[in-house]
Amino acid sequence: MSVLVNEVDVFTTTLNNEVFTLPSGARTIDLNNVGLASATILGNGAKGGKNSTPVSLASSVAYSFGDVQKPYPAIVIDATGTQVELIANY
Repeated sequence: MSVLVNEVDVFTTTLNNEVFTLPSGARTIDLNNVGLASATILGNGAKGGKNSTPVSLASSVAYSFGDVQKPYPAIVIDATGTQVELIANY
């Protein structure tokens, strides 16, 4: 679901046993793993000669990507076997 709040497009959803690509352009991203298994966050590029590696988001853990004054690239969230609440501000 996407709603305009104070000139910011707010996207909210719950990922349920699925893989989802959050489109590029988000200014902030909040993830909350409310399921029973770990989820995985996957980058999509290489920097400094190193490829992106998956990062685990354990069950009952929340993580926020704050506003860094530029939009985030697309991010793949693998919630296979778990549930992840997602809020992204564009």
